[in-house]
Amino acid sequence: MRGELAYHSVRLDLVAEFLADTGVDEGFYRRPMRFLWLRDGLGVRQVPPGT
Repeated sequence: MRGELAYHSVRLDLVAEFLADTGVDEGFYRRPMRFLWLRDGLGVRQVPPGT
């Protein structure tokens, strides 16, 4: 059985967009998290907390 995914911030000056599915079937996440791209035109302070 898999536990919760751990998040470790490595660069606080970059904003990245990713795709994540929180659905679980029989104790396993349905799909892995996928990196989409870096948001070059968006600063860290422009992203509201929790988004």
